[in-house]
Amino acid sequence: MSSSPDQWATDLFARLVQSDWQIALVVTGGGSGVISHCFRRQGASKNFVEAAIPYSRASLESYLGATPADSSASTATARQAAASAYKRAETLGNKSPGHAVGLALLAVLPTNPPRPDVCRICVAMQTSRESTVWSTMLDDHTGCQGKLKRQAAESIADQMVLNALAHLLSHKLPDMHH
Repeated sequence: MSSSPDQWATDLFARLVQSDWQIALVVTGGGSGVISHCFRRQGASKNFVEAAIPYSRASLESYLGATPADSSASTATARQAAASAYKRAETLGNKSPGHAVGLALLAVLPTNPPRPDVCRICVAMQTSRESTVWSTMLDDHTGCQGKLKRQAAESIADQMVLNALAHLLSHKLPDMHH
């Protein structure tokens, strides 16, 4: 018997609250619904130290403290955003710096009128031990220009962030007592 996606997310957050990870989340607009998904539960403040939405290019540059490495929803810029979020988690978190996590969601999602560039979603995570990025393209073949509605793309973005959190929980926290 398989559990529903909602139950999987509930179980994921129950496991997250049992951990000492301190997460700073940054979302550049598309996919911002994931913030409420992460924060609308009891115990969210135990793990999430902040969520930021640098929506304009100038705001993203300010958040990064530099010009984006590439386009605003590229894997390189997602890594850059996760690294900036990681530094903020180290500063704002109330646990050992080794428990800091920067989590970034950068997306170009379907809109009206349709945009000429390819819709894509990039999620990056930075910890003291790793920098990981996941990405997917939502092109004409997957229905980005009309067939795949914005809501479906938002759901894909949400799921990618939840998958990143599941990846995080598959790792042990670093031992800070050497």
